[in-house]
Amino acid sequence: MDEERTLDTEVKDKGGQEAQAGDKVVQTICHECYNECGIVMHVRDNKVVRVEGDPAHPFNANRPNYPAYSCYKAQYPIFHVGAPGRVEHPLKRKGERGSGEWEQISWEQAIDEIADRVVAIKEKHGPAPALAACGPHEWYDRGVFLSLFMRAMGSPNVMTICEMCGGTTQMGDVLTVGERFTRYAYGAEYEDSKCIFIIASNPAASFPNQWERILEGKSRGAKIIVVDPRKSESAHEADLYAPIRPGSDAALGMAMCNVIISEELYDKEFVEKWCHGFEEFKERTAQYTPEMAAELTWVEADTIREMARMYATIKPATMLRRIGTGQHTNSIQTARIFSILVALTGNIDVEGGNLLIKDMGGLKAPTEFLYAHPEFAPPELLAKQFGAEKYPLWCGPDSIQQLASMVEGTRAIHRGDIKGLFVMDIHPMISFPDTNKFVEGLMKLDLLVTLSPTIYDSASYADYVLPTTTKYEEAYVYVSQYHKTATASRAVIEPPGEARNPIDTLINITQALAKRGSIEYPEVLPWMDHEEFWNFRLEGSGLTMKGLLEKTHQNYPYEYKEYEKRGFDTPTGKVELMSTVLEKFGQDPLPFHEEPPFTPHGRPDLAGEYPFVMLTGAREFEMYETHNKEEDSMARQVVPFAKLWVHEDAAKERGIEQGEEVTVKSPWGQCKMVAYVTDHIHPRVVSAPFGWYYPERGEAGLFGDDSPNINLAVGVDPPNDPNIGVAYLKPLMCDIIKG
Repeated sequence: MDEERTLDTEVKDKGGQEAQAGDKVVQTICHECYNECGIVMHVRDNKVVRVEGDPAHPFNANRPNYPAYSCYKAQYPIFHVGAPGRVEHPLKRKGERGSGEWEQISWEQAIDEIADRVVAIKEKHGPAPALAACGPHEWYDRGVFLSLFMRAMGSPNVMTICEMCGGTTQMGDVLTVGERFTRYAYGAEYEDSKCIFIIASNPAASFPNQWERILEGKSRGAKIIVVDPRKSESAHEADLYAPIRPGSDAALGMAMCNVIISEELYDKEFVEKWCHGFEEFKERTAQYTPEMAAELTWVEADTIREMARMYATIKPATMLRRIGTGQHTNSIQTARIFSILVALTGNIDVEGGNLLIKDMGGLKAPTEFLYAHPEFAPPELLAKQFGAEKYPLWCGPDSIQQLASMVEGTRAIHRGDIKGLFVMDIHPMISFPDTNKFVEGLMKLDLLVTLSPTIYDSASYADYVLPTTTKYEEAYVYVSQYHKTATASRAVIEPPGEARNPIDTLINITQALAKRGSIEYPEVLPWMDHEEFWNFRLEGSGLTMKGLLEKTHQNYPYEYKEYEKRGFDTPTGKVELMSTVLEKFGQDPLPFHEEPPFTPHGRPDLAGEYPFVMLTGAREFEMYETHNKEEDSMARQVVPFAKLWVHEDAAKERGIEQGEEVTVKSPWGQCKMVAYVTDHIHPRVVSAPFGWYYPERGEAGLFGDDSPNINLAVGVDPPNDPNIGVAYLKPLMCDIIKG
């Protein structure tokens, strides 16, 4: 690991070519992860040649140790923006689906033919469930717009990765506190914290900008606690490291609450005034003694006590937790436990703690946009969402999130219920569980339209591929709770050929459908272009897109303990240790641990055939999710193959050497990775990265026995979390076989 970090640093420090006097220099933001830090790009001959941190961006302001920060991932545009392989003109499929045979057509022909085929589907089958989409969740403006586009046509069904990603954390926060405050750690103030509790996350690899702030906090004396089955890069910096058994986070969290309550380390004033259901919660935690939790978690009882005492008594403390605590059948209750821990210790909305999320005043933020504006969410339409009957807390008109269920949508496409599918800004064959089932569903479609800058993943199966700009080729506005600023992203280079902003393309299709009398809800999509849409979003803030592009950054103020003036946005106005909302939906209002169904503990009958516990979704320093897997990409130069973490004892037992190919088999399927043999993981646990495929191998690199796509070994069928239906992604039973 240390050798890899050195290599990574050397690549990062190259920073592309040396700047020249004639270079165009553009102040913009990085789009290589959701943190979107400020960067300065040097452009020569319409190609990015150098990327540097922006010293004027709020992330770098008043931080002398990091005056112009940018991480390794910010260098990606040097290699892939403007690289060969872009789709430059609309394409129409010529041969069989997936044959790779295309003809170039005009935009006018593409829009007209797509509109005609949508009309035909609607006339024969109706808009829902026959029409659906896969796209980014509504955290992004493109995700918002894709949902509005589908709703205008009469279908509320956009499948996202939200419930597999930050959705469980967000729902845990909302059910407990009424608003987001730990999701993706936007509210964490690391540099001012005295104790930083990291669970189910490896920020040193996932989000280096946040890791820089954590290290800054450590340099000021902050203690770091890390809970992770792997001794990750972040765990190496921990003052206390606990290698937990995968799937037992809820037991650990409840035992920590047990210690904090029984030893009266909780914030009595805050709990008495601002918490609902404390006595009931106290009674529930009494059964989770450290000794009981130690048997479930592999973490010693004394370590659990030490961890709880550190977090509760070293003030202020902040928590960083990610999707590792979710993605199983008890995701929401697990998420609630860690939201409660923040409140119990009085670390909510205080300097150096976890802050409540606040948007710039007047802005129609993407996360609240759809369900905060009833004019865009007709109840009779939302009742048709995938999962509305099964998961009413997540889907449908009375839900908190008003999102379609991804797992129910995947099952619908496999059954053939979906006839027309739009895909934008997502790689569902890599991101969605049970890849083979999803591909089988694609083959049943009457129409598949992919809006994409390249042809891979679902685009290779499309009827039409519509070329899109990257975010470095278009103007964009991003409001960051993490940076507490609104930032304009300027277009850096000209797009190739006829590539268009996908929002404008969706508007064009909507207009074509309107001419054919095939728009069900015209009031949902009234804008004529992406700039008009953004001005609508910004109008309450006093800004315009043009004005923000001219000034680049607009900070917005933050006030601590705002809840003292308005209460919490829950039915009781308090932090709900006992959730009235869950009770209303017929679920247990108090959190609990539940053994995941597919572990050696949960299915001892399968333990002989599948003796290992597999983690999925591990992130890598060099890559972000499904990005930059092209063979000639900067990241693949450093990490050419997907690496499966295997303990050295397990590797020796199976005759597996460092760097050898390993087949990972689960009850659902198999994939193939390269062994990374280490002593930094439990001997019976293996860890597989997410988002891997080999584009240079074509279809075989996406799915098939030799593909590294971990979703080939993950199922989409039940059991699922009863609250939001999240797919069962971890921990999984598996076997590893040499070769």
